[in-house]
Amino acid sequence: MDIPVIPFIVLLVLVFIVIIFFMRLLFSKKLNFALKRLNTLHEDYLSKEAKLKEEIEKAKKEKNAEIERGRREAQEMIEVAKKESKNLRNNIEEEASREAARIVKKGKDEIEKLKRDFEADAENKAINLSVQMIEHTFSTEGKEALQRQFIEEIIKEIDSLPKDKFTVKRENIEIKTSYPLDDKERAQLKKVLSEKIGVAVKLEEKVDKELIMGLFIKIGALVIDGSLKNRLKRVIPDLKKKA
Repeated sequence: MDIPVIPFIVLLVLVFIVIIFFMRLLFSKKLNFALKRLNTLHEDYLSKEAKLKEEIEKAKKEKNAEIERGRREAQEMIEVAKKESKNLRNNIEEEASREAARIVKKGKDEIEKLKRDFEADAENKAINLSVQMIEHTFSTEGKEALQRQFIEEIIKEIDSLPKDKFTVKRENIEIKTSYPLDDKERAQLKKVLSEKIGVAVKLEEKVDKELIMGLFIKIGALVIDGSLKNRLKRVIPDLKKKA
């Protein structure tokens, strides 16, 4: 039996339309779901991107802060090193200056010591030479005459000394002379010493030719040197002032 063509075509079109409708409906749902899913992913991506940017920005700030802190610490270390270097240089310069001053002072002290030693040696040689000249120039009578004058002057000098210089109270007094004392000299010396010491003294006399001329008195720890050499030593400062 023949089927009418037109109705069949119409039916096919209707079926096709229905199929297309359902397909569009199904596709629309899937598309909406996909779009929602895509939108969710996009929002999630945007959120993660914003968070990542925030973390990157935070990391940059921390990095910059760390760099700045490192730069400040490095600058502080440089400043400290500069100060320490300056202090070290100043200390070295001060130490070098002190050492140079010490060396100069030591050199001056050595020169002064050598000068003093030379002068003392020259004085001793001059005194010894003077003593030898006197010893060999004057006769025995002449030296003895000078000795008497020496004794007289020494007794006068002792008499002019204050009593508080004679702190040792001793009766026995050691006496050395280049020539024996005569009675007058002995009496004068005993009188003066007794008055100064405060007790009657006894003279223990001894002749010492090495004195050449002069008198040497020992009262315990107290010594009165009236020898020729000591006289010459006392004269030298006056000669230097006049020179």
